[in-house]
Parts: sequence; C-alpha cells; structure tokens
Amino acid sequence: MILKIISWAWRRFQPAEGWLSVFLILSITSVVLFQVTMVKWVPEGSVVWASLLGLLLALVLTKRPLGWLSAWSILLAYGLVFTTLWLARLYPPMDTLIAGWSPVAGHIRQNWGLFLDRFGGWLTAVLDGGSSRETIVFAFGLGLIAWLLAVYAAWSTFRQRRPLAGLMAMGLALAVNGYYGDVTLEPVALFIGLAALLAAVVHFADLERSWGSKGIDYSNEIRLDLLVNSAGIALTLLALAYLVPTVNWDTLSRLVLNRPAVHQAEEMFSRAFAGVRQPDLEQLRVEPGGDAGSTAGELPRNYLLGQPPELLETVVMTATVAGGSPGITHWRGISYDIYTGRGWALSAERVETVSANQTLSIPAYEGQIALDQTIDWAFGDSTTRYTLGYPLQFDQAVSVYWRGQDDMSRVRGEGNHYSARSSIAVAPSDQLRQANLAAVPPAIMARYTTLPESIPERVHELAREVADPQIYLSPYDQAKALERFLRQYPYSLEVELPPAGAEPVDYFLFDLQSGYCDYYASAMVIMARGLGLPARLAAGFLAQPAGEDGVQTIRQIDGHSWAEIYFTGYGWVEFEPTATFPVSSAFDSSPIEASPSNENIEGQFSPPPIPEKTPARWPRILLFVPLVLIIAGWYYWRRRNPRLTKEDGTIWAYHRLLHRAKQLDQPTPLSQTPREFEAALFGRLETMEEGSLARHLNLAKLFPDIKQVTASFETHQYSRQKLDSSPAVDSWRRIRGRLWLLSLVNRLSQMIARTKTGTET
Repeated sequence: MILKIISWAWRRFQPAEGWLSVFLILSITSVVLFQVTMVKWVPEGSVVWASLLGLLLALVLTKRPLGWLSAWSILLAYGLVFTTLWLARLYPPMDTLIAGWSPVAGHIRQNWGLFLDRFGGWLTAVLDGGSSRETIVFAFGLGLIAWLLAVYAAWSTFRQRRPLAGLMAMGLALAVNGYYGDVTLEPVALFIGLAALLAAVVHFADLERSWGSKGIDYSNEIRLDLLVNSAGIALTLLALAYLVPTVNWDTLSRLVLNRPAVHQAEEMFSRAFAGVRQPDLEQLRVEPGGDAGSTAGELPRNYLLGQPPELLETVVMTATVAGGSPGITHWRGISYDIYTGRGWALSAERVETVSANQTLSIPAYEGQIALDQTIDWAFGDSTTRYTLGYPLQFDQAVSVYWRGQDDMSRVRGEGNHYSARSSIAVAPSDQLRQANLAAVPPAIMARYTTLPESIPERVHELAREVADPQIYLSPYDQAKALERFLRQYPYSLEVELPPAGAEPVDYFLFDLQSGYCDYYASAMVIMARGLGLPARLAAGFLAQPAGEDGVQTIRQIDGHSWAEIYFTGYGWVEFEPTATFPVSSAFDSSPIEASPSNENIEGQFSPPPIPEKTPARWPRILLFVPLVLIIAGWYYWRRRNPRLTKEDGTIWAYHRLLHRAKQLDQPTPLSQTPREFEAALFGRLETMEEGSLARHLNLAKLFPDIKQVTASFETHQYSRQKLDSSPAVDSWRRIRGRLWLLSLVNRLSQMIARTKTGTET
C-alpha cells in the first residue's frame, strides 16, 4: 500500500523536466550554500539553508497559473518571513510547545524583542556614524540574497526554461564568496559540472516536448545517450576547473578597489559590519585597564573558569569619590552576557564615540544616586574606564560599547587620569521586591536568561531548592536566597582545574565546593538564569575604604567579579555571592517577604546546606588498576613460566614446542609420536632454511635442544621414572626466541607470496 502511494505521488508530482532536474538544482544550490557556510561570515550564517525552502516553493509556483508579479510577491514575502523566523528564532522548541500557549507566547515575545533590539542597535550605530560588531543585519541580508538566488534559479529553470540565467547568478555569487572568503575551488568545480548537466537535461526536456507536439517519433535510448554525453562534458569541465591555473585578479582588483568611491564604501561597510568574518564568539582577555588580548595575567582576566588568579599587592589605581561612597561596592569595568559552558564571552557590540562631558544615553531608573569620582591609573596604560556603578559622563572623549540599543557593556578611553559621574542603585529592598518579571523588556529577558544545554539538570534543581518560588515570592528575594546560599561555600585560591568535559559551575557546586570569585559569581548567574531571572557577570575591582586623605587605593588583589540582576524600573543591581567579601550596603536588607501559608517561617528562610560532595568514583577505581595489572602480569608470567616440577615442566616445554611448530605450518596430528613429530619438524626447518630470509638464523643449532625436549617428553610419557624436567625447560628457553623469529619470517614470506600471486593474476 505504501509503495503504491509513493509510486502515485512520484508520477503525480513529477515535473515535465523530470526528477533528475529537481535533484540537480537542489544539488547546485546546496553546493553554493555549503561554500558560503564554509567561509563563516557570521555566527548566524546557517540562515542561508532556509533558501532550500524557497527553491521548493518556487518550484511549486512555477507550475501554477500565476503571473510573474503575483508569484514573485509571494516568494519575496515568504523569503522575508522565513529569514526572520530563522534569525529571530521565533520557532519554539518542542518542550515549550508542549507546555502550552503561555510559554510559547513568552518565547516569541522575548526572541522577537531581542531581534528588534539587535537590529535597532545596528541601525543606531550606522545612523550616528559609529561602528557595530552586530551581525544580525548582515545575516539577514545574506539569508535574503540566498533565498532570492535559489528562487530565481528555480524560476529560470522551470518557468522560463532558461537555466543558464539563474545558474549565472549563482555562479557570480559563488565567485564573489570565494574571492572574499578565500576558500578552496572544489565547490566551484562541482558547481560547473552540475550546471552543465542541468542545462543538458532541461534542454533535452524541451526537445522532447517539441517533438511530442509535432508528432515526431524518437527512441527512448536517446535519453540515455544524452545523459552519458552530458556526464562526459560535465566531467571534462570538472577536470578543466581543477587543472586550469587560477586567474590572477590582482591587477583588476587594484584598478577597482583603488577608486575613492570604493574606498569610502569599503570604510562604511567595515564600520557597519565590523563583526563580519568573526564566526566564533570573542573570548576577551581583559586586564586591569588593558585591552582585550593582553597577557599580563592580572584580574579581571580571561573568563575561562579554571586556574586561580595570581593576586599581588601591586597598586593598580587610586580613586577619590566626592562625598564618599554609600557602603562597600564595586569599581565596574565590564559585563559579560554569554556563558559558553567553559567561561564567559561578549556578544556582538556597537561602538559609539561620546564627547567629553556628554551624558551617556542610559535609561533613567528609580532609586539611583549620582557619584562623582576621579581615577588615576597606576599600572601601565589604561583603556578601560572603571566607575562605581553605571557611568553617566566623562571629562574626556570615550568609546562606549553597547549591546543592542541601550544596554551598555563597557567604556574605553585614552590616558591614565579621568573624572567621571556614575549612578548606583540604592533602592531599599522593599521597593526592589515590587519589581516583577512580567515588566522586564523582552530583549533583556532573551539575552540574559539564555543558558547552554551543557548545564546539568541538578544545577537547576539545586537553584529551585535554594530559591523556591513558593517560599520566596519576589525575584529579589530569590536572588538574595541564592546569594546567601553561595556564601556558605569556603573561599579558596587553591583549587584544582575542572576535569576535561566537566561543566565548571556544576563542578564548583557539587565536587570542588570551594573556589574564588569567578566560580561564585558564575554559579549565581547560572542559577538565577535557571529560575528565569535576567542575570549577568560583571568584573572589575572591589572598592576599598578611603584613607585619611579621602583616596581609595586599589590593588591587584582587589580584582573581583560579581553578579548583577535586572529589576524593572531599577536597572541592574549588584549582588555579592563570594564568601568573606562584604555585601554591598548601598541598599538595605530588610527581612524577606514570606508566604502567609508558611507557619515555620524562620526555618523556611534558612539557606539549605551545601549538597553532599559527589563521591570521587574514578580515583577509587584507579586504586584497583595497579592490582589488576599485577594480577594480569602474574597470570601471564605463570602461563609462560609455570612452576617447574618433574610432573609438568617437561609437558609444558613440549606443548610450547608443538604450538610454535603450528606457527611454522607444521601439522601436529594427535596420532603422531614424539619421534615422528621431531623428524617432521626437522624436515620443515631444513626446507625453511633454503629460503633467503631464514638462512641467517642458523637453524641447525636448534636441533639438539629440540631433541632434548622431545626425548624428555617421550621418557615422561612412556617411562615410570620420575625425571627432572629442568633439561627440557632449559632447552626450550634456549630455542624459543629463534623459533619466534622464524615464525615471523614464515608469515612475511607468505605475505610476499600472496602479493606476487595477486600481481600476476
């Protein structure tokens, strides 16, 4: 039944050009898309594969009685829709679909908000003349171009019956991608061969249609002849594409690229799409006030969780805060938004140049106070601008790095001395408890609740146990519960690297159970995100009490990282999960709001204990490895060297000789007496000695010891005397090495003989 349905569908939907033409155009399009993805222009480059849907849709519309304008309007609309769906990730995963409409709507709302935020951030950077590393717009254009190329290839082949028009457009795209992407020529050669074959197949389909309309009879064998000839032409073109020397386009490219208009366009493109050809998320190694890529080794450092930092007493900066600082807080330098499963990275940013004394375009929040500060950097050249809380204004021109439209990640400038005004959250906890997740901007929720699939489920289970939403009613209380819980873990710089393949946060929580600030902050951010709280990791320095002169002295040892969680209306609020480090007193910590249904409220709000340490399975297993090796070695030694007694030593030596004789292709039937075996073995050795390889082993020296082994065994078998087995064992030990070499020679000779036989055949 199923075969009949497949057969019917095959005939019903078969195009006039045949299924081979469909297969060829799909293959040609796939070759082009494969070359584009090889270059890795942007991380979202896989969007080009959506164009295969456009090709199939175009194939359907070419067979419908639609005008070109209507058909192309539909194709363009679907191209915009599918490209947007792919890039915005509006399609929910299966578990979200099963959960019901509310999670699906939330997924769509958050991802759509993030898409618009990324798109809007890029547009803002371009209109303001700034630079952007945002790749979503380039990916959108790339996906739409691929869609249109695939659609036009299908349209020109199956509607216009001029496949070369669509193939030339694809070939041009292939050439441009290959030239700028610096990829191999294999896809180009394959494209040429497949294109020639498609052109021939479509041309023959037109001939068949013409002959049929004119009533001309023709043999079906002509189709096979055409395919064979077309394949020959395609293979020839493939060979030529590989063999013809690469054309040097340097002269022509210099002639074009040296024009002023081209220079201006290239400069504008470089600023607008600074993130293009950066497929991997940038792992920044940010030193105190230094540039990414520095290797000095001080904090804040490369956020790949592993070895602890080397903390020194070297002074890195001094700072004066007008009016003092409200409690202990942090000198903030950078925030990270992407957890990779190994550490932290930055997503694409746009760069805006802000003039001196110009206020930064940061959203206004409640519960903030402004602070004026003056910083003198004392450790090399500084580019990072550290401030208490969020920067608002600088006394010099700075470069501000944004995620999306108004999400600032860091600020950079020149020189070692600067003054700044910043704002910091000081809202009391009862106000922060009023903030809810429903009002968080969708872009913030989408960007700062994302987690890799590598996070083990037990991390999320622990987060739900520590900050149970049934007990902790507000996001703020949940965040404080996580903070208090993590501060139970002992602080230590003497920590081991996570084992290969281990997830660092999971390893810290359940195995290591001690660590430094990077582990604490990462654990809080990951656990908070698992609860649906928008969280990120921030890095900088711990603020210090001012001296009598009002100056804070910041040292390398004060390098630090902490967690930040977003609250609607109040912005990003700092949390200090690291044990022994003081909790910020910028806002009060009034008692946590409790659920009225809880009777034993004091017990409910005590942080749960640290989970039991995961038993170290492998070290215990490794304890048995030496024992297993010893037993295996003893067994092997006993097998090769049994306890030599008068009873079994002679038997063992004789049976070892029998085993070696079999390896020399000497038959050892059970009916054979020891003397018959001895004579047969001597004959075999004499035959082998005639060979060129065995001649050098001096096999005649083996005969006396072989006689000793066989004679001892014969006496043991047929005599009542209990003879000493030492002579037989000693004889075997003298000859076993040479017999082993002889067995190798025998195998080698057989291999050479088989090779010669195969060659002659």
